[in-house]
Amino acid sequence: MFARRLLALFIVVIVTLAAAEGLVRLFHAAVPTPADSPYIPDPNAGFRLRPDLPSASLRHEDERVNELGFRDREHSIEKSPGTCRILGIGDSFVYGDVRLKDNFLRVTESELADRLAGRWPSVEMVMMGLGGYSPENALGLLRSGALDLSPDLVTLNFFVGNDVTGIPTRGRVYLGRLYYIGSSQPVLNVLRKLRIFQLSEKAIRELGSIVAQRRLGGEPEASAEVEAGNTDEEETAIGSYPWEDFVMIQSRRLPVFLEPPHRRTLKLWEEAEGYLLEFDRLCREADVPWILHVIPSEVQVDPETRRLVLEALSLSEEAYDFDAPQRRLHDFANAHGITIVDPLPELRAQHSRNDRLYIPNNTHWGVKGNKLAGEILAAAVEAELAP
Repeated sequence: MFARRLLALFIVVIVTLAAAEGLVRLFHAAVPTPADSPYIPDPNAGFRLRPDLPSASLRHEDERVNELGFRDREHSIEKSPGTCRILGIGDSFVYGDVRLKDNFLRVTESELADRLAGRWPSVEMVMMGLGGYSPENALGLLRSGALDLSPDLVTLNFFVGNDVTGIPTRGRVYLGRLYYIGSSQPVLNVLRKLRIFQLSEKAIRELGSIVAQRRLGGEPEASAEVEAGNTDEEETAIGSYPWEDFVMIQSRRLPVFLEPPHRRTLKLWEEAEGYLLEFDRLCREADVPWILHVIPSEVQVDPETRRLVLEALSLSEEAYDFDAPQRRLHDFANAHGITIVDPLPELRAQHSRNDRLYIPNNTHWGVKGNKLAGEILAAAVEAELAP
């Protein structure tokens, strides 16, 4: 009797979930997308930001979204005569957690304007980056017409922190909002195929964000990481996570450093390299040189952050090789004739407790980190464009 009731309950639950899933999908298909929604779908790149209306032109540059769907100034499709145009493609590092004028690609643009003044009257950096982008999305941008902008060079900014392990996450747009439809975790990867789960997960995430913001209201909450060194007050206030959330984010990025690597991580590496090879093929077909710019994770650069994160997770540093991703990418690039720029050694040399390169509890470069990375990239671009 009990088994029959349990089976009946199970059937009711399954039927109810299936009906709810169907209703959600019908709702997404039937309801028009709000005109002011933040995202638009891209058939190849997955998603972009919704371009601003003309009335938004009065907003500050840091708040505007251009016609290409990115946080950047406007760019015409046709390149102005005498202009050296460079595409900067990547994830949230390209989008930036600092003011646009301090972003490493803008630093590169400014540096190149001086370095290339004798050859080009002007240098134009086109920034095409969003949080959640992976090499798959970067390749999609080329397929969606990025090369129609007639660039003289493309930089693919590859973040070792999640550009490998984050590939399965994949963002999709429903009714103008971004949802994640996959995960590197098998169970979560299955659940995220359900729209009803995506809605629930997004609601929980937004609620958690509201709670975190209230926790950080007024004076930012002090943490072990913030106190690890002198910081710029403005940078500390920009998008810093509570210490527990920062540790959780870093924990998801550690598998790429695991030694030996997990079999699942090796498969993701192969998938990422496949996207890079196709990226290379499309650039070569268009006769456009490109640079693989490898952005290191904070735990690779800052030994104190690494120690605190591993200590919080009760993990041993001996289980990880924090140079492994760069070695693999160097071997890959050399084997396929791809130009690679690796700022890790210089960032390590310049980083100190009193001269931080990353925003505390944030995972992204601060003003100083962006400046140093931009200068390193500018030198590499200059060399690549040399006759």
